[in-house]
Amino acid sequence: MRLVPMRRLLEGAPEGYVPLRVTVTQDPIHHDEDMFTCHVSNVTDPHHLWKVTHSSHEFEALKDDIVDHATCQNSSCSGSCEAIRDYLTTCFPKKRFLGIRHRHRLEERKQRYESMLMHLLRCVLLPGSAMRCYTSRKSLPPKLYQFLQVDDAKDRRSLLQIFVDNHQQNTSSQSSSTSSDLDGYDNSNCTICMDSLQQGHSQDEGTFEDESETATVSFPCGHLFHRECIFEWLLFQFHCPLCRSRVGPKAVKSYCCAKRSIQWWLGDFEHDPLEEVALVKTCV
Repeated sequence: MRLVPMRRLLEGAPEGYVPLRVTVTQDPIHHDEDMFTCHVSNVTDPHHLWKVTHSSHEFEALKDDIVDHATCQNSSCSGSCEAIRDYLTTCFPKKRFLGIRHRHRLEERKQRYESMLMHLLRCVLLPGSAMRCYTSRKSLPPKLYQFLQVDDAKDRRSLLQIFVDNHQQNTSSQSSSTSSDLDGYDNSNCTICMDSLQQGHSQDEGTFEDESETATVSFPCGHLFHRECIFEWLLFQFHCPLCRSRVGPKAVKSYCCAKRSIQWWLGDFEHDPLEEVALVKTCV
């Protein structure tokens, strides 16, 4: 367990293993509003870069929209909705008269915007408590992706979703023996939704290009699931739902306490999940 002080998050804590990265730069003032450009990149594809410009008003609108509509108000929330709201209200820059400290205030505002976006990406892309809540799981990612113009489905994959996708080829070589070793396991149905699996897209066929919702995904332990079903599971879990075997390298839970609410996410992996994927791919 590792406690991350709120101060570190506000100052821009290390991105860790968040697949998407955002840096914010200041643009010249346009129509009496401070304009800021978000430079977005995907760690899995260094050449895939884009940018989007927003005003201070639009940043505030995003914050208000998440606080009011993308987090639940239930006192018994199963996730960390209160912690997300507490973080956003603490992190968001206060309205102040810029005056003679204009440059310093704008620099502080830029840093706060960047910290806010990176924390929201941390909530969405790293397995943790934020996505345990159904409301935040369904509402927060679309609002954040729309703001950052994350249009490609591949860019919206969480860390463990990328890990599982990239390991399909590696697990295929062991699929026949692994599946046969699972006593009493029926691999004809997805055990999450109980609907039948597309055998034509199973790992036994050696086909891994199908990224449809009903495509079959294989875990290293040999259990099979629909891609859509298991991808939602991996937003807030890091074990196989059947045998509880770990998905990805060993990791440590990082905790943050915003006011009196607590949020956690997975970090400090024993090995970088994406680097490990690269090593596996070169060996296959």
